[in-house]
Amino acid sequence: ATMDLPFALYYTQIHEIYPDCKFILTVRENSEVWFRSWDVLTKSITQPAQYGSFFFTHVNRLNYYMR
Repeated sequence: ATMDLPFALYYTQIHEIYPDCKFILTVRENSEVWFRSWDVLTKSITQPAQYGSFFFTHVNRLNYYMR
């Protein structure tokens, strides 16, 4: 399984090697929406503390309510 880049650059070659493989295509409303999503993803990798705190705050809340 893979997603996004670099896979998107090579899906044709992968399909030739594995003709029975399955692809799931997801789309966004427009390129601006896609870019905002991509920007958050890349920043969460390069600056995990800044973007990860939002996620972990919600995980901690869920953990509290599930006790």
